[in-house]
Amino acid sequence: MRENTFPKCQHGILCLTFDDARYTQWLPLLPEFSRFNARCTFFFDKEIDANAINAMRELIAAGHAVGLHTIHHRNADTGFAELGAEGYMAAELTPQMEACRRAGISAPFLGLPNGRSTPEIDRYMLESAGFERIRVHTGITLAKCKAFADYDDFYVDAHRAAGLRAIPSGVFGADFYGTTQANLDAAVARAARRNQLLCLTSHGISDHPGPVDVHIDMLREVMRSATRMGVRMCSFADLAELS
Repeated sequence: MRENTFPKCQHGILCLTFDDARYTQWLPLLPEFSRFNARCTFFFDKEIDANAINAMRELIAAGHAVGLHTIHHRNADTGFAELGAEGYMAAELTPQMEACRRAGISAPFLGLPNGRSTPEIDRYMLESAGFERIRVHTGITLAKCKAFADYDDFYVDAHRAAGLRAIPSGVFGADFYGTTQANLDAAVARAARRNQLLCLTSHGISDHPGPVDVHIDMLREVMRSATRMGVRMCSFADLAELS
């Protein structure tokens, strides 16, 4: 059983999520996450092989949560249209789910590639595919991601967190997403001020980040700001424990 270090939330929640199985960059930063008491959710794409399983185990042992992100990073909206629900699952998710089950890994969370989904697909993933929580990007655009604090789309009242199964998220990073530190600080400050949940997504983490990744200094400052403002940094698994 996970230790519950997240009593009733009064100053907001920040869910940091990372995509694309960049675990060779994630794992070396486990001490950094621990330093800020940040528990994150990491979504794996590609086949879940022995290296991925070992990485998942290490992340879970450090208090984080893991989820799935499809094998081929195929958009769900076009994939469902072309293959149907069962075809998409067979091609993209069922092999990942089975690999996790065989290894005894709990990965009950889903982040669909590029946020390309529909309410019907989201409902299928929750009700038929059996995921506990999914990350959604409904109504969210790159333009809005340059000013998180200005848009209600990114926020949910923190008191709803425990029962929230579809979690809205924005994407952040220095280049492709045009994120600034001031933008992120304002976003976290709003969550703290209004006691709201904010979910942010990136990919790799590096001091030489690619165009869709986040610089370690930017991420470190986000975690520092959250800590200073009393915002709890929770994984998707932690949300069920919030009262």
